[in-house]
Amino acid sequence: MLKEVLDLISENPYFIGVHILAITGTIAFLFLSKEKKKEPEYYWAFIILLISSVYELISSISLVNRDLNESIHTFISDTPYKGYNIWVYNILYYQVSMVLLILWINFFIVNKKLIRINIYLTLAYIGAALLLELTKIQEITEFQPVIYFMGYVLSIIASGLFFMDLISSDKNIDINPLRFIPFWFITFNLFQNVLSILADIALDYLAFNNLQLYYFFNYISQFLYILMLISIVVIFINKGLFIEKKVKTA
Repeated sequence: MLKEVLDLISENPYFIGVHILAITGTIAFLFLSKEKKKEPEYYWAFIILLISSVYELISSISLVNRDLNESIHTFISDTPYKGYNIWVYNILYYQVSMVLLILWINFFIVNKKLIRINIYLTLAYIGAALLLELTKIQEITEFQPVIYFMGYVLSIIASGLFFMDLISSDKNIDINPLRFIPFWFITFNLFQNVLSILADIALDYLAFNNLQLYYFFNYISQFLYILMLISIVVIFINKGLFIEKKVKTA
């Protein structure tokens, strides 16, 4: 099974990129000082990076080991098994990784009112997602368009709150956004979620009328997510949130 999983990963450039970044990021994180490792801006980002690799690995394993996939499907749902492994992304991406990502943005917002808004909206999203799943309106083992849409919108709002705070808070006056690495992460996140919403809205049309454009949306979304993970790795390698100018010496 291990060989089949590795073969599946090696055939997908996106899978390769995610796992390479997870390994690189782990090594870079281990070289951080003890003080930085304890700071939530860093260990929270490390958790997001690891989870991204973990759910892609679980996805690959569940595709190869169909018996395991069916067993998990049967355990978490009473719907007929159709061979899907969507539950991996429904749980680990839309309800774990996305929530962590949205809350991580709070560390870079100064205005406490905006932070509270982000937290309340996130709690509302978690509650709504659980309610939709428990009432079987959105099955955890099938596509969950309502939950996906809510997650995308929440992530866009969180990004918007960051940008609002960036231009309105006095403490951010001296910040050069182009040298502030989280700025790039949140920018990529904003575009990735906007693109995902557009792709989901046009899914039925694209799937039957322009499949190439659908794949194009998907590839761009994956590329933007890779850029988000690269931003996290750069934070660890840089050993700081800001890319400082090098002082020239004689």
